Amino acid sequence: MSLLRIVLVLLGLTPRLVAQTPAAPTPPPPTATPKATISAQVATLSGEKLTGSLTAITATNLVIQTAAGPKTLPFSQLLMLDFAGTASKPIPLGADARIIRLELVDGSQFNASAVRILAKSVAATLPTSDPKVTRDVEIPLTQINWLLRDAQDPQNLASLQTMLSKRSKRDMLLVRRGMGQFDALEGTLLGGDETGEAFSFQLTTGRTQTPKLTRTAGLIFSPPALVNEAVPAICRGIDPNGNTMALKSIRLVGTGATLETVGGVSLQYPDITALKFDFSRGNIRYLSDLTPLEAGRNAGGNLLSLTDLPTRYFGTRMDSTLDGGSTITLNDKVFDKGISMHAPSQLNFDLGGDYQTLKAVLGVEALEGFETETQLVIEGDGRELFKASLKSGDAPQPISLNVKDVRTLRIVTKGNKPSPFEFKITLADAKVTK
Repeated sequence: MSLLRIVLVLLGLTPRLVAQTPAAPTPPPPTATPKATISAQVATLSGEKLTGSLTAITATNLVIQTAAGPKTLPFSQLLMLDFAGTASKPIPLGADARIIRLELVDGSQFNASAVRILAKSVAATLPTSDPKVTRDVEIPLTQINWLLRDAQDPQNLASLQTMLSKRSKRDMLLVRRGMGQFDALEGTLLGGDETGEAFSFQLTTGRTQTPKLTRTAGLIFSPPALVNEAVPAICRGIDPNGNTMALKSIRLVGTGATLETVGGVSLQYPDITALKFDFSRGNIRYLSDLTPLEAGRNAGGNLLSLTDLPTRYFGTRMDSTLDGGSTITLNDKVFDKGISMHAPSQLNFDLGGDYQTLKAVLGVEALEGFETETQLVIEGDGRELFKASLKSGDAPQPISLNVKDVRTLRIVTKGNKPSPFEFKITLADAKVTK
């Protein structure tokens, strides 16, 4: 042993081998809970259809993860957002269900099963797909356009339209006078009582009545102030109960969503796939969603009421057959949107020169035992754009018309016999696009 090593041993400085305890194996990372995906399908204004997972919605666009990678789509390019395989089905309300419909100043509509009028707001109970669960919303009185009881009855809806055409600068209390007809008492709604079942209504005479809401047909509120145009609707949300919402924002919360209307009403949905979103507003407008400049005139020039008894022979219906009870069907194809008209009649629409194209599927409502012929004329600012004669049994005909710079669109129907009772014409899926 060398002298140096002997010295080191004596000093206890020699390196020693220390037994190494084997290190414990690193545990595997915890398994991450896979993030729930939201299968979606998107239709764009250009006709493109995309499927994938909805990953984000911002103030101006949405992001969908497709097989080719993520795609960011501005709202201005969208037509519809729906959800693959999970499109919402209408909630079965039952044959005897009674619907209370509210329209808001921003155009949103809610179908409620119960309503209470409070001091400065209305509390509405909305059915959901679970019979044991309801959704409650509170809407300021200043944000309500009208309220209609028994809105499941087409006659009541038609009577409401007549009352709206006679609207004054005051609130209107609607009372029934039989056969789906209403009378209106003008005055001021002062608010509801502590139960919400009755409300105070001051007539123009100064006398105050306190009717129960269940004893009325509904209310029309004084003409609302214009909705803040600085906050336009980004789209229209539609849920299984037929509620339609003019939306200011959509916020994803897990697989659900929080929606806020232009008027400030907020709703939470635990499952966004129960909804669909129509982004066509402003880019595409269905004629049935526009308010005609007038209800229509017959060949004699008389204004046609949509609620008089002869309406089913002389009037018009939006998004349904003329009897008001069925969806529009041509050659076994069902259309959710469209206009049904008797002849002779006339409708005028203000397009404001904002649209480029009018598209529709032209047809005749099937009638057994009648060999009828109806003439249709479509004019733009007094200039004839289209003319056709149709008779029972004719195949539906798609039409596409140039309406660039047209301000007033006029649709006129005429029959070929003195009696117009059997003359019916349909413009299914009628819409104008920018």
